[in-house]
Amino acid sequence: MEKKKQELETRLDDGGFDEENPEDMQLLASLEEEEEDLNKKLSGLLSAIEVSTQRQLQLEEQLQSTRANVNNLDTVIKEAEAEIEKKVPLSTGRSLSLRARRLR
Repeated sequence: MEKKKQELETRLDDGGFDEENPEDMQLLASLEEEEEDLNKKLSGLLSAIEVSTQRQLQLEEQLQSTRANVNNLDTVIKEAEAEIEKKVPLSTGRSLSLRARRLR
């Protein structure tokens, strides 16, 4: 394509391009076709990038939500451990706390 483009530019610059010449018009049509094909490919790539970007944003949102859920669960576990330690004798509470930590 680059060679054809240079050839066409040379003809245009030196005045050698002739709209009546079938070869010149064929060269122009060929370049226009190649440009159209490249634009279609570019459009497809841009669409794929957009879809990928949207998916990445969704995954980042899910990750943030999961982190928040983990933090909430950690808080609930700590609160439950504190309640258990209040209600159960200290030595028993520690063993329950240790068991709870092992389960995590």
